[in-house]
Amino acid sequence: MNIFGIRDTCFENDTFNDYIGVAYEDDLCQKKVDLYPATCDPGIHWLRNPLNKNGTIIMLEGQYKGCYKIGIHGRTGNFSYESLEQCAPMDYVRDNNKDDVLDIDLSKKIKGIFKTNLHRCSKWKIVRYIGRYSAGCQVIQDPKHFDELMVTAKRQQSLGWGDKFSYI
Repeated sequence: MNIFGIRDTCFENDTFNDYIGVAYEDDLCQKKVDLYPATCDPGIHWLRNPLNKNGTIIMLEGQYKGCYKIGIHGRTGNFSYESLEQCAPMDYVRDNNKDDVLDIDLSKKIKGIFKTNLHRCSKWKIVRYIGRYSAGCQVIQDPKHFDELMVTAKRQQSLGWGDKFSYI
């Protein structure tokens, strides 16, 4: 299973204008690609109110081998659920001017594990705006699409094809 993100180059405030895709072979060895509306960008709330004093984290494009594993998103009680959890370093920048514009200054690139997981928004419905659902994570808009991705990931794992997932 190969996971990829497609970031729209026109940052539209708080909208799901990106895609997350999964390329894999199904049970009949047919090559498949599923494409899901998503965001690869943090929401405006977190751009204006960074969780970190150095600014809101933005993942940079690149190939990140074995960067996700099946794990938990959210570490607080009822708000935690199974997702693809970051388990290897990725490249980022931080945006700290607290406006509504995604600022990607490649001269300030950092590398690390910052728990930018791949997860869903609401458990029950399609959400229209990113809002607080992404502080830098890769987030699938429709919970049914997210569930499909997780089934595919668990299938790969159960077939012995590995428990880590790459992202590009």
